[in-house]
Amino acid sequence: MIAITLGEPAGIGAELVAQLAAAGELDDCILIGDEHLIQQHINNAEHLQIHHVPLAQRSQLGQLNVANASYVLKTIEVATLGCLSGTYDAMVTCPIHKGIINDAGIPFSGHTEYLAELTNTPQVVMMLLNQAMRVALVTTHLPLKDVSANITDSSIKQVCKILQHDLLGRFAVLILVKAVITLLIQRQAGTVKHDPPPGLGMTILFHIPQHIDVFVE
Repeated sequence: MIAITLGEPAGIGAELVAQLAAAGELDDCILIGDEHLIQQHINNAEHLQIHHVPLAQRSQLGQLNVANASYVLKTIEVATLGCLSGTYDAMVTCPIHKGIINDAGIPFSGHTEYLAELTNTPQVVMMLLNQAMRVALVTTHLPLKDVSANITDSSIKQVCKILQHDLLGRFAVLILVKAVITLLIQRQAGTVKHDPPPGLGMTILFHIPQHIDVFVE
């Protein structure tokens, strides 16, 4: 069972889910969100599995409302706890609006950090993937000017250990990842002032297992 959170109620989440429903792609899924919002966008929604999380206030497409910020976080929490308990096998999150959550007085930098908080995970790794490759990031959501300062010998080692442990242990991926690590050093623009850590390239090559291809740009 895959849990799908509807994301920002004024955004495109419900529309995306409606497209999946029309294509018959929700048979093994449960929607986490306001059931009335779902019914507004999906015909025959009574045939879908829904975990109702009520909106704080009625929502209109394109009109952000700080009152519903806690609703957005609640849907993520419900899906996460369901995965931890084994009720759900995985979760998919529709887009959210980080700005409106912060405007509600809730410090929030992204799904990744919030999931880490909910699961008491000290360090998380973001991975972007498609059928051709997997790209793991050393940092999470940071301003560009802070990225290079946060790419350290220690952080690279830890990310590599997490990749090796989880991809092999949890997903049995034998040929793990083709990692591309790019440092954006924009000295002329003055946006990034930190040089790469000494020995960064050697650290990557030494600590990633032999069956992972590594490219350092």
